[in-house]
Amino acid sequence: MTSVLTTGPAQAVIVRLTLSAEIRTLIEESGLAYRRIDDLSRRRGGYVLSAASISRVATGKVVPAWPWLEQLLKLLGVPPQVIEHVWRPKLTQAIAVTNAHDINERTAGLLAGSAGGATCPICFAWAVDPDGHQRWHEEQAKPPADAGKRHRFGMRGAFNRS
Repeated sequence: MTSVLTTGPAQAVIVRLTLSAEIRTLIEESGLAYRRIDDLSRRRGGYVLSAASISRVATGKVVPAWPWLEQLLKLLGVPPQVIEHVWRPKLTQAIAVTNAHDINERTAGLLAGSAGGATCPICFAWAVDPDGHQRWHEEQAKPPADAGKRHRFGMRGAFNRS
């Protein structure tokens, strides 16, 4: 078996396209159109599966995040055991192989499970430093320092032309 750390870009493309073909087959077998899946995901709440994002995943342009794929599989009626024991490993492999050609030693440790880290519950990104990542989100949510101040080029007098 080829090591995840020694695979190249060509192998990454093959794995990504194989995953996308399996997802596309599952969608086709369900008989649901992408727009119908989009509508169902919006009604259920949670992660929204837009028709555009479904198309990008189904054509292999992107590898989906786990919460996105999990939501899709649930909408398609895939049993929870199959989701967890079949699809999660498939996605994990696809992500690992897709990213393998440009990983560094720190990322290699994460893939091997030797380093810490966690998936962010807000943006679903992998955070090596979850606390630092959370602080970043908090910083992004703060209003700018000059919020509420009148800008010198503000609208005052813009419409009084008498």
